[in-house]
Amino acid sequence: MHLCLVSSYGLRQVSGITTFVVQLGEALAHRGHEVAILGTTPLPAVALASIRYWGVEAHPRLGDLRLCVRTSQLLWRNRREWEIIHSQQGHLQSVVANLIARFQHRRAITTFHMLPPQSRGMRGIWERVWIRLSLITATQSVFVSEHTKDSFRHAGPVVPNGIDTASIGRSLGNRDEIREELGLGGFTIGFAGRKTKNKGFFDFLTALHSLRSAGEDVHGLVTGEEPAENRSEAETRTRELGLTSFISDLGPREDHLRFLAAMDVFVLPSYREGMPLALLEAMAAGLPVVATRVGGVPEVLRDNVDGFLIDPGDAVGLTDRIRRLLRDPILRDTIARRSKARALEFSLDRTASAYEEIYRGPGQVRDLAI
Repeated sequence: MHLCLVSSYGLRQVSGITTFVVQLGEALAHRGHEVAILGTTPLPAVALASIRYWGVEAHPRLGDLRLCVRTSQLLWRNRREWEIIHSQQGHLQSVVANLIARFQHRRAITTFHMLPPQSRGMRGIWERVWIRLSLITATQSVFVSEHTKDSFRHAGPVVPNGIDTASIGRSLGNRDEIREELGLGGFTIGFAGRKTKNKGFFDFLTALHSLRSAGEDVHGLVTGEEPAENRSEAETRTRELGLTSFISDLGPREDHLRFLAAMDVFVLPSYREGMPLALLEAMAAGLPVVATRVGGVPEVLRDNVDGFLIDPGDAVGLTDRIRRLLRDPILRDTIARRSKARALEFSLDRTASAYEEIYRGPGQVRDLAI
């Protein structure tokens, strides 16, 4: 098959959707399919020679419109190099890519990772329009979790995200070397993701502060992007809680998997999620995880079996579960083993096979009716 995976996210951006697109593309290429990936520049630093990368430059002004015009130009110009379009999320770019495929009487697959929080005003209205049109124009809508499917209230198969556990194992660094390099001491709590309230970053800070105030020797290890609009708030909260000297903040790192080896527990206190790859990566690294009951997280992590689940915003519960893991090394080791075993059930190979079946689909593409 000749496939084109389309994404509005940067191909070097450290994000779940970018990781999904790049890793799925690589898995499909290894299976002998012709794969092109279209996303915003810069292109991946390490790229497979067997994959074509079509980069679109992101512009701050009229960004979505420029992105879609350039996307349509690239897809039309290279239309002989693809027979199936696979776009991501309910984005204007997905609508444009799907329409180009449909007018060529070809399949248009859209994967929906999560229903985003609704923006205010006209922006929110247009976002809902693009979501609806993405669902309508796709020949097949796919959802990464049952919760995501329910959120969109639309028919389609559920294909959980998968990870390459062997690759993650190879990417892990040496625990002692990393801890010495970063000056980490005591029990290390890991956090990965955007440093925003929606990702639970401030609940992470609260839990870390509570534990240190109770005399626990704990430190934080953070990787991920810090949006400009949140930078001052995150820095202020960290400083006010007296945590500046007790958090190693590495920022967005393409080698973020390396640092999982230095953590003792991983927390994902998000308020909204789809099927987070950060969760699966931490589990594959053999880390006990404390996460919130949001999105597809409970479909992966089973409370008191291979991790702990809390309600979003429950900083007290987050503190309590971390403390239990800190004080009970036997429990910690048991949860870690179960966590790693559970991650094996969400393999990239299984995800790639599921998408191959979807790509094959019915032989006849139905007429587009909007």
